[in-house]
Amino acid sequence: MKLSLDDLDHKILQILETDGRAPAKTIAEQLSVNEVTVSKRLTKIIEGGFCKIIAIACLLYTSDAADDSLRVD
Repeated sequence: MKLSLDDLDHKILQILETDGRAPAKTIAEQLSVNEVTVSKRLTKIIEGGFCKIIAIACLLYTSDAADDSLRVD
């Protein structure tokens, strides 16, 4: 069975485009739906391959550090 996204799914993704770390509770409040609904939709979106979760590290080289190490912010 092929999964597809409906209007609510697209609204959830729009919120995540603005704030990728928005909790399900906050998204649910903005859309006036139940938090469990948002959580289930997010699972469907991620497991269906419609969205990927990635992390980007900001590595800063601090040449003035005593040990010349990298720092992650």
